[in-house]
Amino acid sequence: MHPSSPATAQKQAVARQFRAAAEKVSAVVSEVAGLEQALAYTVALCVRKEACELLAAGCGEPLSPAAETLCCSRKSNPKARSG
Repeated sequence: MHPSSPATAQKQAVARQFRAAAEKVSAVVSEVAGLEQALAYTVALCVRKEACELLAAGCGEPLSPAAETLCCSRKSNPKARSG
């Protein structure tokens, strides 16, 4: 795709619109070269923030012993790993 093609201009306009909307809610926007770099950034960010522990639905509620065991096993199972 040529750098000045209509598709590139459209992508750049969408990116500017996304950034402006994200910044309105104080989101941090980082630009990356491609999908591989985006995934690497996301995994690194999750590791650094310790933010990628996903809670199975209902695990925040009072649970039976069997359900508690299941939720505990889900919490210790990493959701993303770096290459």
